[in-house]
Amino acid sequence: MILQSNRLVIRKFISTDFKDTVEHKLDPDFSQYICSPLTIDEIKETLKQDMKEWKRETNNKLRLVIELKSEKKMIGILMFKIDDHEHLLGQIGFSLNKKYQGKGFAQEAVKLLINYIFKEFALNKIVAACDIRNSASYGLMEKIGMKREAPHIEHNNLNGAWCDSYVYAILKREWKV
Repeated sequence: MILQSNRLVIRKFISTDFKDTVEHKLDPDFSQYICSPLTIDEIKETLKQDMKEWKRETNNKLRLVIELKSEKKMIGILMFKIDDHEHLLGQIGFSLNKKYQGKGFAQEAVKLLINYIFKEFALNKIVAACDIRNSASYGLMEKIGMKREAPHIEHNNLNGAWCDSYVYAILKREWKV
């Protein structure tokens, strides 16, 4: 699967993405709201998994590269998974290298992904969650039309501290291409 805009390519991971993946995932800003800091070995293992063929099974994550065409560089990551086949529910996630933030790349990439999901899958709803301190993330979700549905108290444990999350969603009938 490849998705494109004038500035971006959304594609599967390949082995040459390792350097850019390390740069992105070792940055403390990457792990601030998403996960505990990663080691090089953990990044290598994740990249191996991300290069495998994706199975459309419940909770099986598809991670995709956000590539900047002009630089032929991976600048971020998108995630998609089907949370519930029976209830036609999917989930997305996104992260962007801090050097490329504030330029509309994440918004452009997320819109491409949501367009693809609603066209290719029989899903009714897409959700996304973010740490309540991550105003850039929930700001993006609001800009593209997602609605805040719920706060989840002590939803994630990051580095031994419980963190609250906001859950956002958009229905297929609400999505405007």
